Amino acid sequence: MEQACHVGSCYTTDRREWVEGAEYSYRTDGHQLLLFLNRPTSTEVSDVVRGKAEIALRVYRSVIFLLYRFGRQPWNSAPFSWHLVPHRERQTPPAATDPAQSEILHVLLVDALTGSVRGMRELRLSGEFTQTLHDAIRKQSTRRYAGNHDFERSVKEIDDIAPDVDSLLAETLGRCVVPAIIDEKAPTVVN
Repeated sequence: MEQACHVGSCYTTDRREWVEGAEYSYRTDGHQLLLFLNRPTSTEVSDVVRGKAEIALRVYRSVIFLLYRFGRQPWNSAPFSWHLVPHRERQTPPAATDPAQSEILHVLLVDALTGSVRGMRELRLSGEFTQTLHDAIRKQSTRRYAGNHDFERSVKEIDDIAPDVDSLLAETLGRCVVPAIIDEKAPTVVN
């Protein structure tokens, strides 16, 4: 996470506009999923902050795809390469010592037109999914990196062979479901 954020603040002080989409990263400070939407509706915000969360993992060539869905929103994906993380923030996940050990996925919903944080949530990934994701990142980190062109080509190829996320879901390595937050006073941390 680049800086401490809260709902209503700007995601960063040096940039206000973003391209709509999603970015998943694993860095020294953990797992993060950034969602950039143009003027997110109250339903979209509520779905991300309180709705049922479904996370899945797919690897194509050397690219990891974190697939996700919140509440009633459609499935989407965020491609990731360990090699694209800046060196000072790059970290390889530890090998599993306890199969039940889980990690938190920090989710931030940002208005792409203003840079304002509209919603935040911390999802506790299952131990099994955490280990599958960490294994994929460790494996990716040991592969020779052929450059940004190779990463972009792989993302384009997967778009061509699997034009929708439902097609990607057919060959996932793992899935994780985090229930909706029912209690209005419940914190944004789901355990």
